[in-house]
Amino acid sequence: CGGGGGIKGTGEGPYVVSVGQFRPEKDHALQLRAWAKMRADERDAATPSVPSNARLKIVGGCRGEGDERRLNALRATAKDLGVADSVEFHVDVPYAKLRELLGGAAAGVHTMIDEHFGICVVEYMAAGAVPIAHDSAGPAMDIVVPAVRPEASEGDESRNDASGDDVSLPVGFLATTVDGYADAMWAAMSMTEDERVTMATLARARADVFGEGAFNGAFIDAMAPALASLTLDRRDAILEAAGVRTRGPRGVVSPAGGPRRRRG
Repeated sequence: CGGGGGIKGTGEGPYVVSVGQFRPEKDHALQLRAWAKMRADERDAATPSVPSNARLKIVGGCRGEGDERRLNALRATAKDLGVADSVEFHVDVPYAKLRELLGGAAAGVHTMIDEHFGICVVEYMAAGAVPIAHDSAGPAMDIVVPAVRPEASEGDESRNDASGDDVSLPVGFLATTVDGYADAMWAAMSMTEDERVTMATLARARADVFGEGAFNGAFIDAMAPALASLTLDRRDAILEAAGVRTRGPRGVVSPAGGPRRRRG
C-alpha cells in the first residue's frame, strides 16, 4: 500500500494505469497533461494529499513507425511537463505482465472521445482499479454508471446521478478536460483505503454486467423464441456454433465459456 491513504499498489507506491495502443485517438497526451496538473496543483493543508511516490503507468502496443513516433513524442511531452520521473511507458508487454499491471493499479484512466464501448474501462473495473473514463459514448452511457463528474457544476445533480439505474453509489469518475481528469486522478489517489475498496467493489460488480455469463444468458433469452420452433438437435447445434454450449464425449450438452471478443 502507498502512503497518504493506503491505496492499493505495489512496493514502489500506488499508481494509475492506462491501457491502449499508441494511436492518436487514445489521447495519451491528455493523460500526461492531467497528471502534470495534479502533481503541480497546490491544495489546502487539510486536503488529503497524493503520495509523493505515486506513478502513471502507460501500457500500450506499437503497430508500426507511426505509433513509435507518437510514443517518442509522448516521452518528450512527459519530460517537458516535468513528470518524466513519475511516468512509465510499458510497450508491447506480454499478457502476464498486463495482468500484473492491472491487478496492482489503484485507478485506470481512459481518454478516448466517443469510444463506442471501451473494453479497457471494464478491464480496469474487473481488476479492482477505480475507473477514470471519458464522459462520452460507451463509458459514460453504459459502463461507469453511476459516476462522479468533477467538472459538474456545484449542485447540478443531473451530472452525478445513476443515469436511470437503480444504483446510488458511484463506481468511478468521468471527465473531459485536463482539469476534470486532474481532479479525478487526485480524488482516486487520495482516497482512504476504505473509500477505494468501496468504489472498487462496486465497479467490479458493475463489470460483471459485461461478463460472459451475462452474455450467454442474454443470448439464450434473445434467441429463445426462434429456437423454440427448432428440434432439440438443431437448437443445440446452433448454440454450439455460437460458443454458448459444448457437446461432451457422450453427446451431453453443457454451458461453455462463451464467445471470445477480440481486443481492440
